[in-house]
Parts: sequence; structure tokens; C-alpha cells
Amino acid sequence: QGHPEQGEALARDALRQQPNQPDANKVLAASLIAQEKWSQAEAVLRPMVNAAQPDVDALGLLAKVMIATHRTDEMEPLIDKVEQHYAGGGESTASLRAELLSIDADVLISEGKRGAAVLKLEQAVRLTPKDAWLRYTLARQYRDLALPAMGRSVMEDGIRTAPSPDMRYATALYLNSLDDIDGATAVLAQVPDADRSQGMRELAVN
Repeated sequence: QGHPEQGEALARDALRQQPNQPDANKVLAASLIAQEKWSQAEAVLRPMVNAAQPDVDALGLLAKVMIATHRTDEMEPLIDKVEQHYAGGGESTASLRAELLSIDADVLISEGKRGAAVLKLEQAVRLTPKDAWLRYTLARQYRDLALPAMGRSVMEDGIRTAPSPDMRYATALYLNSLDDIDGATAVLAQVPDADRSQGMRELAVN
């Protein structure tokens, strides 16, 4: 993670042994993005997004390239195309749709369109209500729009819906960002010690 050049070298080595392996391609692209090698990353990602079976993770990485290179106008048709390909029912489709909405929101946030981004994120949360980090992203947008109570409500609803360690951690992080240290501590205290990640332990200490 902290050594993108090393990640790039390892991914290229894996691809020499097994060309076009999707996971290796995504590691390579992420490593190139970390080094701001935008055109090289795009060259890796475009074929994966344009494939007969589009790769949604690759689309998310490509969105980062488009945001960084100020070409977000190119994202909407790509998102629409992927969405049409996966149209249908079922939980996996809901999860995928939520991921696409989240990518769309990232693009809108980069363009300064926070209100529109919130609408996308609200849709995404309705589709995948147990996703702690999606709720956290939405809550932070509310906070940045000077609506911290609405963000708090999003996280409290998350705990009622799915009281997982991740949801409690995401809620504690949000409360911490509001300087509600007592609230954050109380939420984290409900996570059993055995289920606490390093990040949770560090937050509890702070």
C-alpha cells in the first residue's frame, strides 16, 4: 500500500506469468494511480470497463483517473453502459447498483456538486443499508453541508439495521469528526474486545 512502485513491479511480474489476469491488472492500475501515472492507468483500465463483462472495480479506479485529469464528463456514459449490462434483480444487482451510485457520487463531489452527490448516496444506502462505509460517506457529506444531525441520523439508523463492529466503528469515526468524543467512546464500547481492529483500538485511545 505504501510502496506503489513495488506494487507495480509485482503486478507486472504476475501479468508476465498470466497475461490479463483481472486482479493483477487492478493492482497494477491502483499502483499507477498512486504514482499519478494517469495515462498508463487508464490504458490498463479502459479494456476492463469496455469488456463484454464490465469490471465494476475497474470502473471505480477509472473514475479516480477521470477525476484527477478533470474529465469527469466522460464517466456518465460509462456508468450508464455498465448499469445497463447488469440490469436485473437480486441482491448482487442491488450491491452493484449501489457501487455505481457511489462512483457517480465521487465524480459529483469532485465537481463540487454536493447536493446531487447526496441524492446518489441516499439511493445507494437504500439499496445496501448494511454497508457501514457507504453510510459514513453519506453522513460526512451531510456534515459538510452543515447538516450534522442528518449525518448522525444516518449512522444511528445503520446501527439499528446492522449493529456490526464495522457499523459501530464508522459511527464512532463520524461522531469523533463532530467532536462528540463521549458519543464515539460509548459506541465503540459496545464492540467486544475480540472484535476490535487496530483502527478501533487507536480511536478508543484517542
